Amino acid sequence: MPKLTLEESLAKNGFLTYRIRGVSMQPMLRQGRDLFTVVPKGSERCKKYDVVLYRRPSDPYVCLLYTSDAADEA
Repeated sequence: MPKLTLEESLAKNGFLTYRIRGVSMQPMLRQGRDLFTVVPKGSERCKKYDVVLYRRPSDPYVCLLYTSDAADEA
């Protein structure tokens, strides 16, 4: 059976869980220790410490820790 793309898996299952690879999210998330579940973002705003996964043309997927909260800046 062929592997589904992230987009196909989200459309089919509503979520995708995978094991962390790489060190860019340390110390919050650690390679070999943590699992990561992706769900489609609804209409709500991102909250501080949400992890955002997005796609851009130069890299297949990028994961970012959201550290700004408009309520904190007001």
